[in-house]
Amino acid sequence: MIKIEILESENTDKNGEYLFYKNIIYIGKNHEAEIYLPEANIISNHIFIEAVENKLIVQLHKGVDYILVNNKRTIKYKHLRIGDIIQVGSTKMKVLDFNFEQKILVKEVLNQKIQSIKTEDKSLKKLVKLVRGEL
Repeated sequence: MIKIEILESENTDKNGEYLFYKNIIYIGKNHEAEIYLPEANIISNHIFIEAVENKLIVQLHKGVDYILVNNKRTIKYKHLRIGDIIQVGSTKMKVLDFNFEQKILVKEVLNQKIQSIKTEDKSLKKLVKLVRGEL
């Protein structure tokens, strides 16, 4: 999970908080980027921000010279902390929060939910066994 606030942008409609339930987000001119910045000096996937265990890292695409983190020129990559300000082109973003999320298999989640169900309904018990692959 990565939580970012856009503080300043050419398009003020984009200003505000964004919460992403993923460990990596892309920022750039690519329409599929999590944060789309259609500025002239921004490339397709300008930067990405990644949560790795207890660290948050911003990494620049190889075609990008630099970005600003806390008003300091940054090249290649930088470890981020909550409260850091990232500037990409004219857009300023603040890191509000992050948490590395291990991928959980859907089957594991279903099994956990099923174990919490306690009932005497025979049709429901059959459904539980079917989901578990016991039938």
